[in-house]
Amino acid sequence: MHFYLNKVINWRLLNNLFLFWKNNVAILKIYVIINSIGDTMSKIKINLKLKNSKEDLTKEIIGLKRGNKIHFLDDKVKVTITFDDIVTMRRNSSEYEIVLNFKNNSKLEGIYNLKKLNYNLPIDIKTNTMYIVNGQFKVDYELSSEGVKMDDFLFELNYEVIEWKIIWKI
Repeated sequence: MHFYLNKVINWRLLNNLFLFWKNNVAILKIYVIINSIGDTMSKIKINLKLKNSKEDLTKEIIGLKRGNKIHFLDDKVKVTITFDDIVTMRRNSSEYEIVLNFKNNSKLEGIYNLKKLNYNLPIDIKTNTMYIVNGQFKVDYELSSEGVKMDDFLFELNYEVIEWKIIWKI
């Protein structure tokens, strides 16, 4: 069973429990409550910038952040960015799916899947610089396939939390 509570209710709930109980039992109860939190999910406002030799796009959209992943919809394309040792951006539409893997100063492989042709084109992603801190993700990268350079890209994502929820597991 999961409960979704907004941050105002959660902090008031925790503060009331703490203020009401001033002994070891209360601390234990608060510890159990905090440890029963399964995950947090945030509604975020995203500012996107994508620049290459052909275009310079800027958008503001709403998305979700859950754990180490950001999810949003960009012109009917589902986008998921996973932040781990390697940052993975997955763009999925009815026509294609592209998986881009980024690691600072590294060259990694990705896939460009043309769904209607049932064709997977291997792509190489050379990450020149990557910056991740406090709601900002910026990556400067180069795409190539079979040794042929496709283009240079600068992708920036800045987000701020506009609403968050805690998922309580009971």
